[in-house]
Amino acid sequence: MTQNQEKSKFKFYILIFSFIMTGSANTILNKYMLSTESKETKFDIHPWFITFGMFIGESFSLILYYFSIKNKKNKNKTIENLTELKEDNNFLNSKDSLNTENSAEKKIPKCYIFMIPALCDFFGSTIATFGLVYLSSSIYQMMRGILIIFVMILSIIILKSKMLIHNYLGALILIIGLILTGISPMVEGNDKENSEFKGIILIIISQIFSAFQYVVEEKIVRSYIVDSFQMVGFEGMWGSILYIVILIIFQNIKCKNQDLIENICAYRKDKKDKNVVYLEDTIFAFEQMLEKKILILLFLLYITSIGIFNIAGINLMEYSSSAARAVMDNLRTILIWFFFLLIPQPNNYEDLKESFKYLQLFGFILIIIGNMIYNQFLDIKYLGLSKCSKTNEDNKIEKKREIKNELYNI
Repeated sequence: MTQNQEKSKFKFYILIFSFIMTGSANTILNKYMLSTESKETKFDIHPWFITFGMFIGESFSLILYYFSIKNKKNKNKTIENLTELKEDNNFLNSKDSLNTENSAEKKIPKCYIFMIPALCDFFGSTIATFGLVYLSSSIYQMMRGILIIFVMILSIIILKSKMLIHNYLGALILIIGLILTGISPMVEGNDKENSEFKGIILIIISQIFSAFQYVVEEKIVRSYIVDSFQMVGFEGMWGSILYIVILIIFQNIKCKNQDLIENICAYRKDKKDKNVVYLEDTIFAFEQMLEKKILILLFLLYITSIGIFNIAGINLMEYSSSAARAVMDNLRTILIWFFFLLIPQPNNYEDLKESFKYLQLFGFILIIIGNMIYNQFLDIKYLGLSKCSKTNEDNKIEKKREIKNELYNI
């Protein structure tokens, strides 16, 4: 293994670690925000506003993208100065040859291209919020695991990806683990909510949008030289613009249906006029944050972790695929369970404490095994499951990564 290969492998493991840790932090911080009470009302009445924060966190990546572009320009300027000092015009022949040969691949996409995955993310996150209203948390978590199936199907259809035996076996074991994890509260009699057919359908639809987001992002990565800061930043920018419009509209839509008021709308207990309830009350969200400063800290940490999570996810997809990214995303369920199981919770957050369930533990073990088989961390030398050599597409992606690194001086 060459030094570059060792460096690439080390970066791959760092990306996996960052992806899983920040993904877990997102959910943990989100749970704390939803459970925080301010002005006699829990913050869980603001799912729209919290999702808006997700896009805000992503849009901050544009700042990092600006510095990455500035660094590239400085590098090119240095090369031009060196070239002028050389009498031999063939000094950079090898580099010029590389530029000419791969000029088509070095195209940087226009910012409007990122509207497509941003819209997928918007609809996926929004529909999932509605689905969560009608489902228990355990069923909701289980249904999110169906993302793997949709990503694999869309990867085969749109990206013409080739799935090998270890991919199918790993995904199957992973799905079984997710099912066991989801049904464990019901089996042990701890789930008091009945799952609704409407909620299941909404979650399935939301995961289809999320799968399209993953696959479209991989398509963009394959078709262009894309900086991870660029993709995450512009997706966040388009999502933020869309959500600003949505939040302004929702601030002026009154809820009159009692079922909507109890489950979706921003009902505030401290308001004198109990009949005035809005679909989303962003003004009240800011009032709650000003009264309970911990909400400001949680929100800032949340949008920061969201940005890092998405940057790591895009880079991870470049090293593997959108399907592998979806598979690894389920590992955070294990860390979240352990966190709320083992870490003592502060006052007013006791309801977040998890209880130990053997069936859930067995499901988590299967999730880990499925991930290891799918991503070839576990080498099985039977039934043709041993590690396969890289495909031509893998080599193309690796070559593209080298060109991108040269372009952005990564």
